[in-house]
Amino acid sequence: MVAGTGGNSTHEAIELTVSAAEAGADYSLSVTPYYNRPTQHGLFEHFQAVARAVNLPIILYNVQDARGVTC
Repeated sequence: MVAGTGGNSTHEAIELTVSAAEAGADYSLSVTPYYNRPTQHGLFEHFQAVARAVNLPIILYNVQDARGVTC
């Protein structure tokens, strides 16, 4: 099962991804933080923190036109 997780803050993304893992998800589909438009380094740090918080493969979900952020 793939669970859609992510959010505008790293803390929120971690909470949602941990909840998905606890609920039995096989993967996390994590949306890029879109409101604050992080830098490339900020995106790396965000997803690195999420990945370190769970033992779950994470698929990065980026809708570039809608989010204004590129991965």
